[in-house]
Amino acid sequence: MSTENAKMRINEASEVPADTPGHVRRLMAQKKATLTMLDLLDYATEAKIKAKYVLFDSWFSSPAQIFSVLEKGYDVVCMAKKSNARYTCEDGTKKTSSRIFSSSKKRRGKAKYLLSQIVTIKDKDDNEKKIKLVFVRNRSNRKDFLVLISTDISLDEHEIIAIYGNRWSIEVFFRNCKSQLKLEKGNQSLNYDEITAHISLVFAQYMMLSYMRRLNTDERSIGALFLSMVEEIKDAAFDNALELILYMFIDKVCRTEPHLQEKMYTMAELFIDDLPGIMKNQLKKVS
Repeated sequence: MSTENAKMRINEASEVPADTPGHVRRLMAQKKATLTMLDLLDYATEAKIKAKYVLFDSWFSSPAQIFSVLEKGYDVVCMAKKSNARYTCEDGTKKTSSRIFSSSKKRRGKAKYLLSQIVTIKDKDDNEKKIKLVFVRNRSNRKDFLVLISTDISLDEHEIIAIYGNRWSIEVFFRNCKSQLKLEKGNQSLNYDEITAHISLVFAQYMMLSYMRRLNTDERSIGALFLSMVEEIKDAAFDNALELILYMFIDKVCRTEPHLQEKMYTMAELFIDDLPGIMKNQLKKVS
């Protein structure tokens, strides 16, 4: 029933009152995915879920969709489609992503990204928006490339790649729901409400399992003890750095002037005594 075209529906949903959640779900199921995504963003905003970026794959990456998300107050980080869509470059020329890639100088070696470029896109009303294109190597095909889009051009390329990488968690979510929680095979009903109920239960199971996993494996869940441990690690790292610097200094002097070896520790103590109190205490610990 998830289509606007009545002729294409295999099984019509049962009628329910118009003021019920079931009726709202039926209407949403028959809307285009691009419009449904905008509705879901409105629900997230009403629920006061704070976010700065919306991440999605190339299915939603048309200029019209990007402008629609921007109107909601969010920036976009997404995968671009490899199509004939043309971007306006800084020199005024219009090029496809493939043309930009082939005509631009790439970074060599094992760089995390191959190149980046700021371009301009337009919507149907000729509104313009500058975006940053980041070209990365396709891991499944080393000769190919993928293109990431960011509407926040202040982000550097590594930040864009890292932010988009967070989207992978949704793929892990679906894989676990299908393979472990029987999302697809756990219910064979043709009733839309029963299917919705089954999916809701699977998602609730996943949330509970994720919460239990967080409590059992994530050190951040131990609260104040975790913060105390972090502070100890910071202190240990600082001590080790000071110890290394002092050791390298003494070793270098002794190698250059062997006759000063016996005097070095006396000189080090005099040097430490002249330092501010905090640094003096730290150096005395490691010396």
